[in-house]
Amino acid sequence: NSTFTGWYSTHTSITHENITSSAPSNTGGFYSYECNGDNNQKIGARPSNTTPGPVGTYIRYGVRFRNTSGQTIIRIRVSFTAYQFSLAENNNVTNQIEFHYRVSASAITDLTTGTYTSVPSLWYTAPNNHTGPGTSNQVLGYPCTVSSYLSECITVTLNNNDEIMLRWSDKNDNYNDHHLGIDDITVEFYPNTIENATTCVSPLPINLLNFEVNKKEQSALIKWTTLSEINNDYFIVERSSDAENFHEIEKVKGAGNSNQPIHYAVKDYNPINGINYYRLKQIDFDGTYTYSETKAVKFENSSLLTLYSFNNSIYIKTDKPLRNVVLEIYDINGRSVYFKNINDDTNINVTTLNYVLENGTYIAKVKTDDDYKICKFIISN
Repeated sequence: NSTFTGWYSTHTSITHENITSSAPSNTGGFYSYECNGDNNQKIGARPSNTTPGPVGTYIRYGVRFRNTSGQTIIRIRVSFTAYQFSLAENNNVTNQIEFHYRVSASAITDLTTGTYTSVPSLWYTAPNNHTGPGTSNQVLGYPCTVSSYLSECITVTLNNNDEIMLRWSDKNDNYNDHHLGIDDITVEFYPNTIENATTCVSPLPINLLNFEVNKKEQSALIKWTTLSEINNDYFIVERSSDAENFHEIEKVKGAGNSNQPIHYAVKDYNPINGINYYRLKQIDFDGTYTYSETKAVKFENSSLLTLYSFNNSIYIKTDKPLRNVVLEIYDINGRSVYFKNINDDTNINVTTLNYVLENGTYIAKVKTDDDYKICKFIISN
């Protein structure tokens, strides 16, 4: 039942499915999935009705390795990206790809006999679900946009000439199952050496190439670059005045999973007078997080300028009379909708009434000879 060299399936044939916005078919079976004609095949399945059989029957696929290193393998790391290609009406039954492995001193010729060990951290649960039963309108297309990167270190004893089978299984659940698949599988092998005594630790969620903060006039430019990302949901840029108590100033969406450089940049338009400490908080999809190192930059403002909004009004406060102050308001599309030159006021209230600005979100910017502030506000009835 070999469909690719080294791969095995309980089915004797594989069907091709080109995933587009029009969605995959409803037919149950073992598939190679192609995303919008990109010719990048992913392996997967859709158990459905009597394919591969009654409820509880599995479609399985796997890859087999034999240790010819002359050494004992003590650990392996298995990594892959899992996909959900469709959304079926499955009456809230959880659809999953299960992962198991088997080690044997003799040849492994199938995916069912023998004792397999489960690795729950490598099970992929379809993130999108449908609570209704039925057979109509089962499939809503996901053009390869719903995926998760999974990686786990597994302790094994794989002697020289032993074989190991890595197996993925998709069970025929009640009602109609989603199309699920995998791609970009890597397996790392670690022989029993002193150098490998502490290897195979979990990879970092991001590989941070750099993180820097620089002064740009009266704002702080925060930049960072990642070389790779694993399950990276988002970043939070945090600021502190004492390097101990930090608070959020900006949230930036992460790339999820990536193996190429990605550049990020945000500006803090309202740094405090004195030393500003900045750090990155990186949050995974499961809520776990890590911090970057802390960077500092100093601002010495000649005036204590404050800009804020309240109750459909913009307030500008300073500790001394203002000279050559410019207030400009932009709509959410970046178009200037209000402009005012201000002089010699120490407490200014510019009322933005509804007949001046329509309901919506706006950005106010104020600039003096030696300072610059920005704030977002909302006009509403």
